[in-house]
Amino acid sequence: MQLLVLGATGRTGREVVARARARGHAVTALVRDPAALDGSDARLVAGDVTDAAVVDEAVRGQDAVISALGRSGGEDPAAVTRGLEHVVAAMGREGVRRIVVVLGAGLLLPEDDQGPGGRAAALLVRALNARDLEEKHRQLDLLRAGDLEWVAARPPRLVDGPATGAYRAGMFPTGLGDRLTTADLADFLVREAEHPIHPRQAPLVAGPRPVSTGPGPAARVLVGVVGAAVAAALVQRVNRR
Repeated sequence: MQLLVLGATGRTGREVVARARARGHAVTALVRDPAALDGSDARLVAGDVTDAAVVDEAVRGQDAVISALGRSGGEDPAAVTRGLEHVVAAMGREGVRRIVVVLGAGLLLPEDDQGPGGRAAALLVRALNARDLEEKHRQLDLLRAGDLEWVAARPPRLVDGPATGAYRAGMFPTGLGDRLTTADLADFLVREAEHPIHPRQAPLVAGPRPVSTGPGPAARVLVGVVGAAVAAALVQRVNRR
């Protein structure tokens, strides 16, 4: 496949490029600074995702797009949304149908399998990361409004580590201990770009369920409510790729 990778110089993006090449795909990476991917055999297109003309050039001839875009520390949260708008428009013009994006587990949806703790956590997350979550919802709304074949991955806290293949994808309760290696996230993104298992869905993607050996049920509920809120809020910061 011809795959375009956005955010290719970040933690997740680098893993996506490596995983896609390992699976035999031809990779194009749209990057602000080509020197940041020195040594990569990906085709590099220099420019910014907010530049519509550059995005058109990068999208042309691709079979699918994988976006691991995330904002830098002081960057406007709306910048990623504007970039995604350019990408979706370019895909329409160029006849590219498939896109896989990363949104993060901090984006909770009505259809999520969350109990009272998860719902309470959502209120706290909204208070701590209101602007980021607003933009994540706009990005999801943008995908839902069109007719593209999209998948929006929502990982919890991302950690460095090798691909294990032992990750979960779908709708399930999340908790403080949930995390995912960037390599496993990359594997999920590339496989969904190849053959979507979750078309037009926003699945949670996490490693194996942590085994609880600590406090009793009441204490775990309290820790879960507070911890899930804090963890989901941190996702918005730690996962900035």
